[in-house]
Amino acid sequence: MSVAIVQIPFQTELLQQVDRFVDDKKNSRVDVILEATRMYVARKQNWQNMFALGDRLALKNNLSEADFIISGDNDLLSLKEFQGIPILTASEYIALQFSTQDES
Repeated sequence: MSVAIVQIPFQTELLQQVDRFVDDKKNSRVDVILEATRMYVARKQNWQNMFALGDRLALKNNLSEADFIISGDNDLLSLKEFQGIPILTASEYIALQFSTQDES
């Protein structure tokens, strides 16, 4: 395994949070930061894989683009939109539908 050494500036508060997980005998700062990085990369890859699967299924089943993505997942909701499609909670979507009906 090849290794690259990098210097990363951290906000003091963030580094203090990292230090809460450091155990002199088991985990160093490096161990904690590496594990957090691995988890972040894995999560991003999982989301990319899910969106790619959705794209493949939509293409296979001749589905058109969605007007909205409805989700309860906080990670997905934090994106706010994906490829120009708004990501909403169910209650936000229902409220939007009622407000649209009131305008008609």
